[in-house]
Amino acid sequence: MTIEEALPYLQEHQQELTTRIYRGKYTPSRVRRVEIPKPDGGVRKLGIPTVIDRTLQQAITQQLVPIYETTFCRRQLRLPPKTETQKERY
Repeated sequence: MTIEEALPYLQEHQQELTTRIYRGKYTPSRVRRVEIPKPDGGVRKLGIPTVIDRTLQQAITQQLVPIYETTFCRRQLRLPPKTETQKERY
């Protein structure tokens, strides 16, 4: 499937995909394996996900990063949790 074909497919199957994801029943398709030659003569194995799987991965990432990034960043910097006043400002 090409990127151009992905949008109509996602629009048509949106409900089914969403339901499977929420129920934990979504299984990604097998990745396409490609071997890329290295300058030293070896090969680098690369897995290429399908357009649909990659789109879903990115969509989920965009939802989760804002939630967890602030929590982990504050903990790594050993900052105290935000106070209610700080939460209202941001």
